[in-house]
Amino acid sequence: MGEHGAGRAEIAAMVENCRAESEDEHYLPAAIDAIIALGAEDVIAGFDRDIAPKKRKRGGEYVYSTLQGRALHYTRGALALRLGREGEAARWFESGLAWAQRERCPLDAAACHEGLAQLATRRGDVEAADRHSRDATELRMRHALRR
Repeated sequence: MGEHGAGRAEIAAMVENCRAESEDEHYLPAAIDAIIALGAEDVIAGFDRDIAPKKRKRGGEYVYSTLQGRALHYTRGALALRLGREGEAARWFESGLAWAQRERCPLDAAACHEGLAQLATRRGDVEAADRHSRDATELRMRHALRR
């Protein structure tokens, strides 16, 4: 369904743009989401190895992307989960959920619930996966937010 080679080339180009652009990661979570979701394993590992640490070294963690109006916890958790770092993913999703609840950001809360559901599924915890999936769906329906 589609041209995979061309898609992988586009993802690789996004990674290069991330490498060349500003040291701030707060402006491009959607591009990072695409890299995580669609990138080849070597591209994702290269992104994590070469780019993500540079973007974190500037002191303090970025929490919110003003350009895209969303928090970065889900994106960071998804990257950790894709790379098999379940403990790190759990920390990002849980801290993101706490932040989103405190700041009243239902879209971010729903995304973190989805991440926690994916993590629970991977760990074989069906009950927790169902609970987080239901919570994400309820938030999206209550606030008419769709991905």
